[in-house]
Amino acid sequence: MANARGSSGAGQGGGSLSEEARRIAEQMQAAACPAQESSLTATETYNANNQISDGLHQYDAAGDLTQDATTGNQYLYDGEGRICAVASTPVPGITAMTGYLYDAEGNRVAKGSITSWSCNAATNGFQPTTEYITGAGGEQLSELGADGHGNMVPQRTYVYQGGAMMATYDFLDASSSNPYGLRYRVTDWLGTLRALTDNEGVPEGSFLSLPFGEQAGGSGNVSDPHWFTSKERDQESGNDYFGARYYASSMGRFLSPDPVIVTPDRLKDPQQLNLYAYVRNNPIRLVDPTGEILECTGDNKADCFSTLQQLAGDYANRLSMDAKTGIVSFDTTGLDLKGDEGATLVNQLVGSSNTYGFAVGATIDTAQGPVKVADTANLPPGMDQTQIGKPIPGITDQVVVNPNAGLYDSNGKLVTTESLAFHELAEAYAKVDEGRTYSDPQFTVVNGTTIKMGSSEIGAHHEAVIREDFLRDQRPSLTTTGRAGDKLHTEPQQIIRNPH
Repeated sequence: MANARGSSGAGQGGGSLSEEARRIAEQMQAAACPAQESSLTATETYNANNQISDGLHQYDAAGDLTQDATTGNQYLYDGEGRICAVASTPVPGITAMTGYLYDAEGNRVAKGSITSWSCNAATNGFQPTTEYITGAGGEQLSELGADGHGNMVPQRTYVYQGGAMMATYDFLDASSSNPYGLRYRVTDWLGTLRALTDNEGVPEGSFLSLPFGEQAGGSGNVSDPHWFTSKERDQESGNDYFGARYYASSMGRFLSPDPVIVTPDRLKDPQQLNLYAYVRNNPIRLVDPTGEILECTGDNKADCFSTLQQLAGDYANRLSMDAKTGIVSFDTTGLDLKGDEGATLVNQLVGSSNTYGFAVGATIDTAQGPVKVADTANLPPGMDQTQIGKPIPGITDQVVVNPNAGLYDSNGKLVTTESLAFHELAEAYAKVDEGRTYSDPQFTVVNGTTIKMGSSEIGAHHEAVIREDFLRDQRPSLTTTGRAGDKLHTEPQQIIRNPH
């Protein structure tokens, strides 16, 4: 389920550094590496909506940035809040206008030149310069470009493994020794490009960037446009295309606000109240795959969303999902979730600054590739699934439930997909957001003295068991089904293992 992505950062006031001050600090550190940090003062000012209020940045009524005098860019948005046109100044005194086209699911499928400031491709003189072929999840598979004779010809094709972009076929940059322009991408832990090698592994180019994505240099072949966290950087604007929104490394923030509703859980973390900030202003640790918060992963998004609706209980109608992208929103306006453990858990995952993935199916995508799942999987594991591997880059915790698990509790009752999902997601939240170890603390006696081993808190698994008991008390219908927090088995009388 969840892609609780840190889409928020420090708000105005409160003594926290602005994005501008952070970027100045980055530049000072990169340039001089001083032994002692200098005293920094934020040079930007912000209004009550966390919009830059220096007179150089203008916003529309929806909160979308329409003009950035520091870069010379102007932006036009369509009825869905997507940038449909950019006006830039590649040469002083000359304005170039670029238009963007999207498909019905919101994926960008083309960009090109326009002659009038309008979103209507039928009247703004749109002439395509790049067309995109996208995959089921909206990822870019191939690019076509204009050849100057009215034809669109292949330019690049991208190769993915485990959801990460691994290599490119660059037909514009081929050679006799590398006729298809095959190049392998070397990225860091966030997916940011650091080097390119040819088809034999010989280095061709290196890339340097600051934490918020500003380019700090490079050498050799730097033709790949997918830099910061592997998102495409548009040459015409310098912005990164994140799918749901556009990100400006020059500001260290998004150009438009996070469309997700501010929930009571977000109020507990002031870093999440700035709807323009990138990953809570912590780009070294966190990554924002799409620019939004909550997402169903895997091939069967419909079953994922149906399971989330079951967890939300009486508030299921407050959930919504984009059927193509899997983006899920939870509108909790005016709701009191104290008496519903299922809806509370969904809300906690939505409001988290971490990235949760949830899928219903028989496989899980890991950093090492897809792995079959017999019943449930929860990565990164505690002490229960160390053999499976780690989540794909950009996911803090990935949960998968096989709907055909066929598990029974110690009373011989079949455990439902809903209960398995609740237990695994509650355990994931306890591990990641609450920092709990998987197991409870252990006690041992040494020379007559009892010593506690491990964390002083109860473990993530035990916490999930307690929360499931609350849920079953609140929903009597669940008492006729099995407990996911019990010892589970595949036959009514044969106990074989503990749940994850």
